[in-house]
Amino acid sequence: MIFHATAIGNIAKEILTNHQTFYVHSIFNKGFNIVNDAQELIFIGTDENGMFPFGILIDQQTKRSLLNEISLNQ
Repeated sequence: MIFHATAIGNIAKEILTNHQTFYVHSIFNKGFNIVNDAQELIFIGTDENGMFPFGILIDQQTKRSLLNEISLNQ
């Protein structure tokens, strides 16, 4: 499955380059958080609340698809 990200914050990019295993930390209507073993958090969702340096922006269709597929601690 291919998902489309429209932007990635500089902090999220740095975290992703340093760590490879992430888990679903929390799920919201507008997106979800993933966390690594070092407890570094990345938000994945739409730009409904703006952009975040620790976030990855995705489109509405990708958000719906992901939210239908994920579960906590996955």
